[in-house]
Amino acid sequence: MRARLVVFARGKLLCVDSGEDLTRAQKYAVLSHRLVLDTTGTCHIMFPDNPFTEVEREQEQIAKHMCVCMSIGGGYETIRGSTPSEPILSEAASLVMRDKSFKLADALADVLNHHNINPGDRAELIISAFFTWARDKVVSATPCAASCGQLSRYFSVTELFKFFFSKSTFTSMSASFPSLRGTNATEQTFDQMFEGTSMHFTHFIKLQARELLAQAYLPLFMACGAAVLCASCQCGVDAIYLYLYSGSHLRSNNVGFIMVRVIRGVSLKSQDEIFKNMDPFKCRLLQDSHCVDGNLTIPIIRIVFELCHGESVPLGMIQKTYTSPSLGSSSLDDGGQSKFTSYDFWCSGVDLDVIEPVKEGPETWRALVKRADPWKVFYNDALDGNMLCSQFPACGNQLPHFDTWAAQIPGLQFD
Repeated sequence: MRARLVVFARGKLLCVDSGEDLTRAQKYAVLSHRLVLDTTGTCHIMFPDNPFTEVEREQEQIAKHMCVCMSIGGGYETIRGSTPSEPILSEAASLVMRDKSFKLADALADVLNHHNINPGDRAELIISAFFTWARDKVVSATPCAASCGQLSRYFSVTELFKFFFSKSTFTSMSASFPSLRGTNATEQTFDQMFEGTSMHFTHFIKLQARELLAQAYLPLFMACGAAVLCASCQCGVDAIYLYLYSGSHLRSNNVGFIMVRVIRGVSLKSQDEIFKNMDPFKCRLLQDSHCVDGNLTIPIIRIVFELCHGESVPLGMIQKTYTSPSLGSSSLDDGGQSKFTSYDFWCSGVDLDVIEPVKEGPETWRALVKRADPWKVFYNDALDGNMLCSQFPACGNQLPHFDTWAAQIPGLQFD
């Protein structure tokens, strides 16, 4: 017998039969309550035979209360919708996604291929999907007791990463020591430092103002059960995953965080500069006045993902080490020591021997990552891609953008 999941929240309805193949609209409804899948229905070029196809899909989600209409332009073809934070519906969507018949990679590919949704210029959406997949595996592995009345359950940072990374990668990570040591840092391994933490997130929210990325707001995000996608052009960081470092008291001085940055095409020489810009004080996530003697006493984690990796960067994950604290931190105390303790990692490529979710559908995940470079795909799919590139001089890093007028200049590098 199939169980039917019906959840009401603020007038919204999510109704799905467990074990049943979902329609594309149902997949979109489920995924959009967990991942940020904003769409903009201005699609004359993408749907030349029926320019209103995408608009009709957007209107269907709005009409069925699964999406909020944010704006309608001057014409029928300009409509924008978004799915706001709904913790109860996000938990319901999680139950659907934890069914054995649900394959996240396939569902995401189906939705992205038929909606006007970009996975991000650097595949940011794919990283969110990986974290969501790992979170659901953690919860599925240890279901909460029904008697406690708890809808969802919390888990530790180490439990999350145990499912996020492969066994060999996680073993190496667990035994690692801090990349940067704050003034009061103790010499503990990653596993010792984070095994007693508590995490809880069911979905993502996208900040609309950079000022919201501040210590005072962190407990509020966690209370919503949300991981945070930073506002556009946020300095140094793309996403924040929160955890309580000690006990269960939800207060700003007990909240630690995993800082995630997603990049592409970066050389090995630039890695230190990227981590230096991920300094939580430089990002204005922290202020000296909110810390003990200007120092953060809670250890943090910083991870850079380069799914669209460059040829000069080896595949896999490495822990960053610095010959000087100033190479990985912009915030130093009077003694030249970092004002925070951090475990820093660099992860390159979509390698099933490193990232656990990839094993569920490696080719599908790699295809989704390739979509993160829409211009290259656009030119490659054209009848004469080289001719089309030549019509946009200096706009891309492929040779045809330059070869008719600047190819002989030394030092130019092309894909």
